[in-house]
Amino acid sequence: MGGSVAGDEFVELYNPTNVYVNISGWRLTRKTSSGIQYPLVSNLSGLIAPYGYILITPPSEYDGGVSADITYSISDERITADNTVLLYSDAGKTIVDKVGMGIATDFETAATSSPSNNSSIERKAKVSSDATSMGVGGSDELEGNGQDSFNNLNDFIIRTTSNPQNSSSATETPSLLPATAPITLYAVLEGNNEIPGVDTTNDGYASLVFNFSENTFDLNLSAKEFVQSDVTGSHIHIGATGVEGSPIVDLGSGSAWTEEPGNIIRRVITDMEFPEEYIDDLLAGNTYISIHSSTYPDGEIRGQLSTEWPPPDYGTPTPTPTETATPTPTEEPTPTESPTPTDTLTPTPTEELTPTPTEEPSPTLTPTIEPSPTLSPTPTPIRKTIGSFLFPGSRTNCYLVFVPVKFGFTHLFFPTISCTRV
Repeated sequence: MGGSVAGDEFVELYNPTNVYVNISGWRLTRKTSSGIQYPLVSNLSGLIAPYGYILITPPSEYDGGVSADITYSISDERITADNTVLLYSDAGKTIVDKVGMGIATDFETAATSSPSNNSSIERKAKVSSDATSMGVGGSDELEGNGQDSFNNLNDFIIRTTSNPQNSSSATETPSLLPATAPITLYAVLEGNNEIPGVDTTNDGYASLVFNFSENTFDLNLSAKEFVQSDVTGSHIHIGATGVEGSPIVDLGSGSAWTEEPGNIIRRVITDMEFPEEYIDDLLAGNTYISIHSSTYPDGEIRGQLSTEWPPPDYGTPTPTPTETATPTPTEEPTPTESPTPTDTLTPTPTEELTPTPTEEPSPTLTPTIEPSPTLSPTPTPIRKTIGSFLFPGSRTNCYLVFVPVKFGFTHLFFPTISCTRV
């Protein structure tokens, strides 16, 4: 926003979303440190492509390497040191964004520095971005400009050499979620997420709301089938899904938790500071919550913190081998026995030389007289365990059940699936 002459300046708008943004009817203004506003563009127009740019400059004196998409509607207006630049989505009422520089009196939390000649201020790509990473060849050069924690001082860096971009410039899609305020992350805590997995019926749920402007978070964490004395510790750890990591935030042991009906314990935290160096890991899904118990001091249940729902590590646990016992051979009905009723025409017993099918309904026939139609007295359903499945707050057992159905002289077994919640 500065150059060899006072009028060599520009304003660059970046769209940090994956949809087109229509800026028709929007307004761009500057405000002096004494609070007086002057319009730069009274009525903007056009669309900003997803992760794309729009460049706004004065109608003259700008000498950047790319051309303007829109020029100031007031030809002699210029941004000066200690000004605030404001973007409205209407005729000066609804603020979309603003940045205060130097000793400006209007800013988000704290003002950033005023740029010197031929330099500019640029919004960061993410929390950890700096002038080096945002510069040519830096790790964040093509990561966009989506960092917005409502703190101008923290969200902008000074570029010693300006690099304006316009609607023809390449779009810049961030690899990480841009920091906004606030954002909610979720976790479902289960034993099978621990490293190694833990065979436990206990589970839990967490909702974490992160406030980027203060680097603080609110947490509502609950766990089932625990009592206070069970919990020897609870933490937020650094680590991707399936990777064990060190604790970075202490959430407290049993005395910090409250007990609720239904064998539930809860930990509620407000405005706890989150380590700034791990914010990018939080956004990338590389942190998790673990609850440690006296039975499992290294961690009994764990859940990955994620902006996605359900979290990536939430899923059906693999049934343990003990839940799928092998049925004995005597319990396995064989449908091949069904043809045996046709052999009743030539049995060796002479007591019933001419048995006919019409005699089948007669309940007075003894098993010794009619052996074939009564292969097994009153067959009962045969059940095999398929598996046991954990869901938030409950466990469901599913079985393969063979239901007997009588046809003529024989019984056929039809498979069905039955699930019960325990």
